[in-house]
Amino acid sequence: MDSSVKIILHTNGGEWSKGLSGSVDCGADPVFEESAEGLNTRIHGCFGAVLVLDLSLYGENHNHPTVSRIFKAGREQKIFVVTKLRDQDSLYELFLKGARGFCSPDIEMGLLVKAISAVMQGELWISRKQTAYFMGRMYRESSSRVRQSTLLGSSDESLDPQLTEREIEIAKCVALGNCDKAVASSLDISPNTVKNHLRNIYQKLNVSDRVQLALICHGIDVEELRRSA
Repeated sequence: MDSSVKIILHTNGGEWSKGLSGSVDCGADPVFEESAEGLNTRIHGCFGAVLVLDLSLYGENHNHPTVSRIFKAGREQKIFVVTKLRDQDSLYELFLKGARGFCSPDIEMGLLVKAISAVMQGELWISRKQTAYFMGRMYRESSSRVRQSTLLGSSDESLDPQLTEREIEIAKCVALGNCDKAVASSLDISPNTVKNHLRNIYQKLNVSDRVQLALICHGIDVEELRRSA
């Protein structure tokens, strides 16, 4: 297993990929892998890497069988998709498959580096508009809209017993759309402390990001949505 590889670029050399080498501070240059077969081998050898998927390789078809196989094989990777797609439903389906962020092929290099760095650190790179759409659609599609244990409930009985009081405070703030810095400011703690608490919260609730955390706080069954993806 090669732990030195932090970024895998699955592309045929689009303009957006040129200049990435040396631009992202991850200790090693990105590895290019154009073939799906080579990518499959690379995925299994690089735990925790960011996989940048160029959807143009598959005609911008998010339902292409190979794309689905890549997402299944890359469960341990953070997948970032470069795509011309603007259709929110298509992006939503990619998000449910496991995409951690999206950008257009004509993205400015500095912004692309920032996006990949954010995903590398475990954050999502999706717009507020996309977040609102994804959450709205998840809510509509969930058949379990209200749980007995809803973190945004008004009484102590509604608070999830898995979390500490501080974790519940942070989860509520995140569910209301606050960034780490805003959460830290409102609770008078450091942003790093917020990040540490969030890691524990994600592990306890079996979620991977703040969108899924917000859904649980609003009483939506994330596991059901995963099974339907």
